[in-house]
Amino acid sequence: MGSSVNRYDPRNIETMELVYGKGYMSAGGDAEVARIVTGIKIRNRQLLDIGCGLGGAAISLVKDHHARHVDALDIDDDIIRRAGELIEATDMDDRITLTRFDGGALPYHSDQFDVIYLTATSCHLEDLYGFFSEIHRVLRCGGWVVGGEWFKAADNSAYRDWDSLLRERGLNFYFVCRISKQPCRRVALGQCLSSTEPRQLQTLPEATWTV
Repeated sequence: MGSSVNRYDPRNIETMELVYGKGYMSAGGDAEVARIVTGIKIRNRQLLDIGCGLGGAAISLVKDHHARHVDALDIDDDIIRRAGELIEATDMDDRITLTRFDGGALPYHSDQFDVIYLTATSCHLEDLYGFFSEIHRVLRCGGWVVGGEWFKAADNSAYRDWDSLLRERGLNFYFVCRISKQPCRRVALGQCLSSTEPRQLQTLPEATWTV
């Protein structure tokens, strides 16, 4: 999962937080967190937030949805530092644990989490099979994977215009290019989350996960 190279410079981070709200680097804020976890029992559950960004979602999961504890990880030192400052300022540091993660095996025990939360994360990764295999390992039997994701068509003029606009202003977004007749997420999720011990995937009405 990812690498130790910073994917966003301070200007990127500050701009995204300005656009998306305090503690967030993707759209929707606390309302989007609520939409993603609709119908899922969060209260008193152990959660993992992968690609936690600036910590807004982890804070909301504890403050608004009463998670017992959230382990939150990201690959970027500066993002983790900023998330730590926000979490401390909101007095959530006893219920949220931040980890800077370089990739590979997730630094957690098997069957450790009731719910795994990830938003705008898998679009940065090449090894989706390895990524979701690790998710399957650390998720408890009967647990949930919930989240939302960016997608783009292989030849999408709207995306190209948006990407060019960002790059002209020194900003960027990282998509891993893939060529497949069948969406890679469909393959990865289908293989990694199929088991005699069921794990469950929260799907949302709008385009998020493809299963």
